[in-house]
Amino acid sequence: MRKIGLIIFLLFFMNEIIAQKKPMFLSEKKQREMRAKATELYLDLDRVSPGENGNPPSDAIILFDGTSLDKWQKPFFKYSGSMLEYHEWLPSLKEGPYVTAPADWKIENGTLVVVPEKGHLVTKELFGDVQLHIEWLAPKDEYKTGQDYGNSGIFFMGLYEIQILNSYDNETYNNGQAGAIYKQHFPLVNATQTPGNWQRYDIILVHLSFLKVVIYLIQPE
Repeated sequence: MRKIGLIIFLLFFMNEIIAQKKPMFLSEKKQREMRAKATELYLDLDRVSPGENGNPPSDAIILFDGTSLDKWQKPFFKYSGSMLEYHEWLPSLKEGPYVTAPADWKIENGTLVVVPEKGHLVTKELFGDVQLHIEWLAPKDEYKTGQDYGNSGIFFMGLYEIQILNSYDNETYNNGQAGAIYKQHFPLVNATQTPGNWQRYDIILVHLSFLKVVIYLIQPE
């Protein structure tokens, strides 16, 4: 009986080993389902209400609401136009206060108006990767030409300037016209309107080990 019992046990044991070595085949449909499942992400995303009727989305930071310059300030130096100088000044942002005066541009009928000789404005809050929506208008001036006609700009991280300029029938260098990353990259097209009309930028900046800037010049409907 012991001998028979041993033989039966070994037979069952060998069958188990052989069964484990048998390859498993999945149907092509099942394989497709598993591959699709492996690429699915399930994340706890914040819920945001999209803006309606031209209003910003619910998670947007409103930098100018038409009534106040509370989110802006005046830098302590008069920027000469040198990107190198601006870059050297940038580290002071992390060391503490760097302004000597509040923002002193004008607000007229809900519009922020540049005041000549008053210098620049900078945001109080610091930003890294960012998406910016801005609307701007270059006033009509038949006596201005080239870079003197409605020249302004938006600096990101103290390094990259997105040019604002009347670029409708106004001759100037391409990497200095509206929509250009000033002196670094020209816009793919000239989509500007005549001076005196509101124009819009939607700018997406991603600053990682490399820089990616996407600028959309969107005309009001």
